[in-house]
Amino acid sequence: MGLLEKALQYKKEINSRGGKTLIDKIQGPAETEIMRTTDDGIRRKSDKVRADAAVTNLPGGDVSMVTDDELFKLPGESSPVKPDAQPEADDEPVQENKSAGEISRPRPEVPGEIDPLTAEDEPPVLINKLDLQGLDETQPGGAKLREQNIMRDTAVEFPEIGDNAARHDFTPDEKQGPENTAIPGQEKFDRDKFRSELPERIGQTTRHNKKFHDFMVLYEIGKEIVRAETRSELYDVILFSVMGQIGTSSASIIIPEEKDPGVWTIVESRGIVLKNKQMPLRDKGGILSAIIGRREIIDLDEYKNLPEFEEEYFRLISIDARLLCPLTTDGRTPGVIVVGEKITIGDYTDAEKDFMVSIAEIAAMVFRKIATIEELQKFSISFKEDIGLNSAIGELMNGITRCVSVDSANALAREELAKLGLSSYALFIRAGKNDAFVPVLTEKEDRLGLVGEGHTIPLDHPLVPYLLEMKEGSRISAFQDITVIRNSFTEPMLRKMSQFWVFPYKSGGNLLGFMTVFHMEEKEYPQGLHLHLDRLSKLLISYTINMRSLGTGDAGFVDTIDPVIRRLQKSFNGTKDLGIPFTLVMLSIKNFKRYHSLYGNEDANALIERCEKTISSRLSDSDYAVRVERNKILIVLPGKNKKFAITLANTIRNEIGQLFHRKEMQLMLMYLTAEYPEDGEDVFALLDAIE
Repeated sequence: MGLLEKALQYKKEINSRGGKTLIDKIQGPAETEIMRTTDDGIRRKSDKVRADAAVTNLPGGDVSMVTDDELFKLPGESSPVKPDAQPEADDEPVQENKSAGEISRPRPEVPGEIDPLTAEDEPPVLINKLDLQGLDETQPGGAKLREQNIMRDTAVEFPEIGDNAARHDFTPDEKQGPENTAIPGQEKFDRDKFRSELPERIGQTTRHNKKFHDFMVLYEIGKEIVRAETRSELYDVILFSVMGQIGTSSASIIIPEEKDPGVWTIVESRGIVLKNKQMPLRDKGGILSAIIGRREIIDLDEYKNLPEFEEEYFRLISIDARLLCPLTTDGRTPGVIVVGEKITIGDYTDAEKDFMVSIAEIAAMVFRKIATIEELQKFSISFKEDIGLNSAIGELMNGITRCVSVDSANALAREELAKLGLSSYALFIRAGKNDAFVPVLTEKEDRLGLVGEGHTIPLDHPLVPYLLEMKEGSRISAFQDITVIRNSFTEPMLRKMSQFWVFPYKSGGNLLGFMTVFHMEEKEYPQGLHLHLDRLSKLLISYTINMRSLGTGDAGFVDTIDPVIRRLQKSFNGTKDLGIPFTLVMLSIKNFKRYHSLYGNEDANALIERCEKTISSRLSDSDYAVRVERNKILIVLPGKNKKFAITLANTIRNEIGQLFHRKEMQLMLMYLTAEYPEDGEDVFALLDAIE
């Protein structure tokens, strides 16, 4: 069954009950009657149609036919309606709503008719008509105030009305007055508070005075900007969009340098050929600082006649700059768009400037995203390089521990340092024989001639305290201007150095060695290279010291007397300069050989160990003892005289003699003392006195 058949069936069913439907109220062509307007202003039925009538109205105002001549004519005022005029008895009067400007016929009530709309379907009154009265939009501020009143009244929130919700019927008093429009159950709406907060709310959500309204174009350009994955792609989209949409002669982008954020340079430009894109622009006290501070588009014409900005103004003019638009996001300005003059007639409009600001807002967020991705990529690369260097150093450490000689370890170290790009370097170790730091490892070519010329750095050289004060190894800039370094090497050596890295190795407040790097291959190195070199230098120095102290490998001759003599000489010089006594005590076990033959090697070693503990417990911080022969121990007492030395020697002899008293034999402990300057003027004279 179709819709028309259903409608007809519904009409018949309603008519059988004595009611009428909407279809019964529609008059067909045969039922319509021609209306005419008499001279008294009342419209009546007529059987004839006037030929000269301009408008022919049908009953009920359903259809109106307007001639072409009367289409754009305003109604005349020559025929006012007479208030005393009465309609004829057989005519049906038509009511006219003058305020609305349209004619309507009163709808007769039909008994039994069902109204499809109920009271619940009545829409709430949202706009207060009293607030709209007296507002003439033609007056200044009238349209704006009318709009604010509509926004204010329509901002009331109504609760949801469910099936079980109670319906509130307003009384006539409640319906009257603008103050009674609140909904029951809610707080009273404060219009004054809403009016005061409205400007602030609008300012927080949108920019004021927005002139550019072609949001479809902005949306498409914004999609292209967001798709950019690299800086070059982002620069291309920005410059193409600005020049294409606005029509500028040129466009450029300037950003701060990574090493010096206070200096800005040109990174990309279109429409102009720049021979030098590295033209520096500083952001302190100039036009760029004003852009960063104001964070809005700036016209260079503002600074045209200001002498304090003359230099920067002409520098910007040289790159065809007219407008400067900052790329600002989250309070930061990572770049500035520079555009030249317009190629079309007229100056830049507010809509065009607003378009550039909108593009800059989107581009700034994308620019920050790309910068963050680049930082993460650099961190990832450096992390991988760190892992590679750490693994290389670990492999080198394992290889060195398997080496049985210093030469084999040096060959392995040279190979690893060459992989790192070190082409000139030296490893200095403290040598006890000559009280100096000597080079024990260099590159195979020895470009500076450190090993060939026998170059050493004495222990009392100013470079030693300089390195002790360093917290960690690092690269020293302008090293040739530092006096300490210049005095450590010869002029030909300094001329062969392109850089100076130094990594000291300290232990117990003493400098045991250091590694220096004089030249490195020009390539990109990881940021933590100095940490890896510092770690590598400690590994090499500690291994070399251990190998030399153990006396293995290439150490075919071991001298144990020379280090003792040098230490004695150092102590003697110190006391001599201060003018205080210096005393030596030689304690010897005369029958040690017999004790060893009677009781064996184990008891003989126990005797020496006991002598060591007893003597050490009796010495002060400046005193020390040295075993110079199989059965002789030398006690050095700086600042002590012979009287103190004799008392100390007797105490040590008695204590050791009581501990190792045997029935078969008794230890024969003897001592001799020598004091400066009574027994000798130098160390060797004192040693001869106690032999």
